[in-house]
Amino acid sequence: MKNQYKKKFFYLLVFYFLVFSSCFESQITQQEASNRSNVNNCIRNYMEENNISIKGDVKNTLLVVGHAYGKPGTGSFNNSSFYNFFKNNYNDQKQSLYIALTGDFVRVPDKKNLTEVKSFLENNSIEYYLALGNHDIESSIYKSIFEKEIYYKEFQNFLLISANFSNKNWLPTDKDQETIQKLINNSQKDTVVLLSHQIFWANEFPNEIEPNSWDLLETKLKSDSMGWLSKKSKKFIVISGDHGAFGAPSFCSIKNNTLYIANGLGDKVEDSIIKITDYSLGFSLEEVFTNEN
Repeated sequence: MKNQYKKKFFYLLVFYFLVFSSCFESQITQQEASNRSNVNNCIRNYMEENNISIKGDVKNTLLVVGHAYGKPGTGSFNNSSFYNFFKNNYNDQKQSLYIALTGDFVRVPDKKNLTEVKSFLENNSIEYYLALGNHDIESSIYKSIFEKEIYYKEFQNFLLISANFSNKNWLPTDKDQETIQKLINNSQKDTVVLLSHQIFWANEFPNEIEPNSWDLLETKLKSDSMGWLSKKSKKFIVISGDHGAFGAPSFCSIKNNTLYIANGLGDKVEDSIIKITDYSLGFSLEEVFTNEN
């Protein structure tokens, strides 16, 4: 008789566990779906507000990857969710593909790791762009592998600038700021896509976004994060990569006609990158999840 009660009690426990697990999983799935739709809805709102539409053929594809080495502490670039996603989806598209890494693309910045990243980028893209992260500059070896700290290109419909914000104020050096301003002034493009590692604009959205870390920062962030630039009536899209390593979903918001996105990998289910597709006329942005084919 006691054994029968024990069996009933055991089956009851299993039943409640399965029900609870199902509900919990459903809640997570709904939350993930909400986060995913929020980012792409935010992007869509910005594009509509600024009358950015697409027409004609695809000219180029740019993949923007934050915190590319993945899981903090143990991750590596050639074992990250992006690396596997790339091999499954873009392995044969070098002729029209560009890649941007927005910092922390290696966990340990030694010659072997940095050389592996450079080889991957050279072998799989027409051109690549880097925004240095705190991990990448821990060693002077970086400059012997990658010589530049500012990258730029005029795509069909936007100007891309990728710079080193890994300084004590989370802004480019005064010299680099001058260079960036000249690039903007001299460009005929209406839209500027600015890539950084540090979320130098965090104070624009207090209590809404948290970087992976506050490393290197020795001064208070400015509330007007774009005040060091003269926008020249151009539209701005800022994408920063020091985010998402510990499970935070991608962030997206609009302020003063600037689109702000924080996005990065952590070898988690909801890992994502930003895909920019350049058309004959106009361009599109989309959050793409690396664990989905």
